[in-house]
Amino acid sequence: MARRGTSLLMVALVVALVVVGVSCRGIRDVPSRAEEPSFAAPLDSASATEFTDWAARQEYSRFVGDSQRLAMRAPGAPAGPAGLTYGPLAWIYPVRRLGAFADEDFARGRVIARIHAESEYRKLGLRPGENYLVVRRLAADRWQAMMRYPGSDSVTYLDVEYEAHTPDAEPPPETVRFLWSDQDEDVWGRCSSGCCRVIGFREGSG
Repeated sequence: MARRGTSLLMVALVVALVVVGVSCRGIRDVPSRAEEPSFAAPLDSASATEFTDWAARQEYSRFVGDSQRLAMRAPGAPAGPAGLTYGPLAWIYPVRRLGAFADEDFARGRVIARIHAESEYRKLGLRPGENYLVVRRLAADRWQAMMRYPGSDSVTYLDVEYEAHTPDAEPPPETVRFLWSDQDEDVWGRCSSGCCRVIGFREGSG
């Protein structure tokens, strides 16, 4: 009788694991490669309709992104962390399977994340609501980021520090996250086989 009870318990555990696996499908799914743009223009010169329709069709992960209040410096505050205060709450949803993109995929630009902000965060070009973070490869060691907005032709250009990874190095994780600095916030994400640190622009520089 005890052995039968043990067998029934094992069956129940297996069923429970299957149910959990189904309810968490988003974690284990392997989506197809991101859809190629249907327009020929670089992403910063595509029309608002073309860009918004295409960007909205991309697959974004809710499991490997980030959310936090972004650090801000009040006018006249001292330099360094002591002068920072909490700013708007923001969420990052990375495009899924970032590791599938090669260098050539970034020639015209690629959306690597959708960012939702509750209010403006000027340093990263964030507007209230939805924002799309685009990264473009200009040359072997020169990259550029930009923020685009649903239904708008506006583009905010942002500076990028790119770090290449050698083939024998551990590949970067396939995610995009906020990154603390002593001045405010940056964004870190995977770009091809390397890493992009989007440092935006400082107040007064753009």
